[in-house]
Amino acid sequence: MQLHWLGVGEPSAYQWEGRYFQSANVLRVEKENGFNLNTDKYTWEEHDHFIKENCTKDIDFGEGKKNIFALKGTTILRQIDKEVQLVSMILAKGAVFISGSR
Repeated sequence: MQLHWLGVGEPSAYQWEGRYFQSANVLRVEKENGFNLNTDKYTWEEHDHFIKENCTKDIDFGEGKKNIFALKGTTILRQIDKEVQLVSMILAKGAVFISGSR
């Protein structure tokens, strides 16, 4: 699979027109900052994915990012305390969001 988009940390972050991540339609994640309280944030189930299959230990996200949630249709690969750390989205050639790295 050839990756189409990789977002690390706060890619395209700029509060504008109701979105914090301007690339939220691609990465399928958003930051809770009080402007999107009516959005469904109850999807926290983690899924297996080839991205993680060769990992022999937990992925170290460093500080990661707080208050990140997945939008509908997102495959969550890792969440910690209901804060999304790693997601994958099939869109064109694929998209991945990573909250941080060490």
